[in-house]
Amino acid sequence: MKQLVQKPLFWLALIMMLGTVPRVVNLERVPVGSDGDVAWYGINALDWVDRGVMPYYIRELYGAEPLSVYGIGAMIPLVGINQTTARLATALWNVMGIGLLYAAAYWLLADAPRRLRILAGLMSALAAAISLHAIFISRLGLPAPYIPAAVALLMATTAWARAKGKWWRWALAGAALALTQYIYIAARVIPLAVVVWFLHDALLNRAGFKTRWRGWMIMAVTAFILVSPNLYTYLTLPRAFFGRAEAAKPFSGALIWTFDTSPYGGPLALIWNKLVHNFEAVGIVWNYGPYTTELAQPILTPPFFVGFLLTLVILVRQPRRTAAAWLWLAMPLVLLPDLLTSATSQPHAMRQIDVLTFVFLLAGIGLAYGWEWVSNYLNATPTRKRGRESTNTALVIGLALVIAVPSAWDMYRYFVLEVPQQYADPKTSWMNDQASLDISRRIVSQPDQAYLIPYTEWERSTISWMTADVFRQRSSAITVDGQLRIDNPPDKLTILRPADPTRVRWDGTTAQVDDRLWVLLDKGRTLLLPPLTDEQTGVVKQAKAASGAEELRDRSDLTIAFFYHVTTPAGLFAPRQVVDNAADANFGDELHLAGYSVPNADLTSGQPFFVTLYWTTLKPPSEDYEIFVQLWNDQGQAVAQWQNVPFGAMYRTRIWRETEMLATHHWLQLPADAPVGRYRLVAGVYHGLKAQRATIEGSSADTTNNIAMLGNLRVPLTETPASLPAPPQVITLGGLFGVKGLGITVDDKVQTPDSQLSLKAGQTINLKLLWDVLKPPPVDYTLFLHLTPIGTDQPAAQVDRLIRPDYPTGAWRTGDQINDSLDFALPADLPEGNYELWLGVYYWQTNERLAIQTRGDGDVTTDQRLRLAELTIEGN
Repeated sequence: MKQLVQKPLFWLALIMMLGTVPRVVNLERVPVGSDGDVAWYGINALDWVDRGVMPYYIRELYGAEPLSVYGIGAMIPLVGINQTTARLATALWNVMGIGLLYAAAYWLLADAPRRLRILAGLMSALAAAISLHAIFISRLGLPAPYIPAAVALLMATTAWARAKGKWWRWALAGAALALTQYIYIAARVIPLAVVVWFLHDALLNRAGFKTRWRGWMIMAVTAFILVSPNLYTYLTLPRAFFGRAEAAKPFSGALIWTFDTSPYGGPLALIWNKLVHNFEAVGIVWNYGPYTTELAQPILTPPFFVGFLLTLVILVRQPRRTAAAWLWLAMPLVLLPDLLTSATSQPHAMRQIDVLTFVFLLAGIGLAYGWEWVSNYLNATPTRKRGRESTNTALVIGLALVIAVPSAWDMYRYFVLEVPQQYADPKTSWMNDQASLDISRRIVSQPDQAYLIPYTEWERSTISWMTADVFRQRSSAITVDGQLRIDNPPDKLTILRPADPTRVRWDGTTAQVDDRLWVLLDKGRTLLLPPLTDEQTGVVKQAKAASGAEELRDRSDLTIAFFYHVTTPAGLFAPRQVVDNAADANFGDELHLAGYSVPNADLTSGQPFFVTLYWTTLKPPSEDYEIFVQLWNDQGQAVAQWQNVPFGAMYRTRIWRETEMLATHHWLQLPADAPVGRYRLVAGVYHGLKAQRATIEGSSADTTNNIAMLGNLRVPLTETPASLPAPPQVITLGGLFGVKGLGITVDDKVQTPDSQLSLKAGQTINLKLLWDVLKPPPVDYTLFLHLTPIGTDQPAAQVDRLIRPDYPTGAWRTGDQINDSLDFALPADLPEGNYELWLGVYYWQTNERLAIQTRGDGDVTTDQRLRLAELTIEGN
């Protein structure tokens, strides 16, 4: 023990090395699988390194917490882009945290003997170094693992400033506090812990506080200045503060008052259960929860848990001492993110991660005190002193064994037993996104090949991030004028087909597949393609069918993908115009919507389909916009919608170039009970933080709703065309549609149009029509029937009605045959006499009638009315 006191930095370096090895060994393969969130942060880091886009508000974190992105970015030049990149950043940061724990414990015990301070610091560092839970967390590459080291830095600098004074030490503590607010949502409660420390110092250490209060103020002012960008963001954009909790689901971090807690006995019972399980997770058992191993091992090994409990004795006996009081009083506050979120009573490792620093410090300080108590007890009498040296040696060896054996056993179980078992389990590929990781590794292992991969595969963040190591230059393959252009296209292709293309994505959604949508990886480039034509889609399928497949298997021997090596089909990458339907809408003077494409204007209820929008930039976009696409019925109600950042955030709007056109793909799904009829496609741009739509202008703009009104789609009719007599003459209206069948019925009696009809006032004429569509009508037309006394132009009675109201003409397509029926109730007071029945069609907004053309017998007036029949109204 004397050696520990004489050479503390040597032993600290040794402990840090001990903690480094299990944190950095085999990061590429352990933990098993991939985390889509890490890939999102990685792409943000890559945009910083390659494009100079400085990260601040990270949409995927729903917060202005960019430290993790900078950490990953710092690793990219050192290790490239792979699984190790983000994991190494958090692992090294955690190793630094081990050293900071020593400093924190040392200065928290500033009024204790130096021997005790050193021992407490080394024990605290050792508790973190050998904790399998801390090791596992540090290897994840996520933002949350940056918190323990930052909190240790905050505690060390604050305790140092309190003990030694000087304004610059207090300013350094304020900077450390500010740093915690740029990491992860769970750290937002750390300032509450600092408030508790301040109150403890002010109330229980009043004499010293009189000389320190200015220092506390310097700390607060420094932190306030450095955190002011975040404060301004949260005050002006409240969604930036609550966005992550709002986006979370009950089991992934939603606030407990947003879901039903009755299965747990209500919110208070749930919070109590969480407290109990958090205590158990410290040193008894941690049953499986999010972001833990499956070994149920707690945070601390048994001897350190004993030390943790011993600090309760210190707190009771010496409540003025900062060492125990600051740590224990702050614990409930730093647990709030876990206590108030998630529909599970088990701790969420990312939500309660603030507590790790406090747990390790309490364990180290308590164990140091325990050692001193035991040593003092053994050396209390002359008899015991005679065997002091041998007793102390035995104690050191015994303590070392008690500490080392459980930790070594935990690491053996995890690294040697559990990890290989996970790789041997076929479920791993699908549950942990390991399939995406293995597919990516296969691609980057042979970078000389050109790959055609499905868009929905590249949109998986793991694949787009991992393949960026070789195919780093992301861009659109469409020029700003809407033409596909690929310089030096590949002669040969390797086409990827995953074994399960619809497997669940990292965000929990089921992938949707469209055989027209692809991404080309070639010569260091990732080229985002427009949809293939129907002919090209068929050619690609034929090429795959004619080629033998290279089968990719994972470590469980499960087939996860096929690679087809083919000669590039002729014309696949030939220049062509890609925009099928033009549009004109400018959003916020930054984005221009130039058009759209859909695979088919006819939809099927309950089936998903993709919409492609074509964008150019008017100037560099100032933020990462979301895009929304909706289908509206004729009542203006959205019956299907999609909203998210384009390209799955893998090519966000802030890096779009003015020299390219972007084809963004969005899938919609009509409800299974969606009725036949017309559906209007609309699109827009959304400010995620402001929770409002971007303003719009242009010929396609609906400025009231800030949306672009695009084309009409439909769920087509499936009815059989009615069998009606052909009209005596060929009738077409405006060259848009003709009358293929015509029937007149009076009181259920069929009449021939050329017959002399006899009716009585009050009877009803039923006109049945079979419309034959010659080309798509541009608007919804209205049908009218006029009953006019012979020899006059003024109707004595008339009826006007939208043609087929449930399926208006704006939804018709060339070749359609549409049944229609119209009832014409004659007025009860209609005078007797001879009349003519006239038909016509017009657009209700302009009252302009369609020109009627006939061949054969029939009369058409100059005002575009067609005479159907003559009839006599007889007296009752």
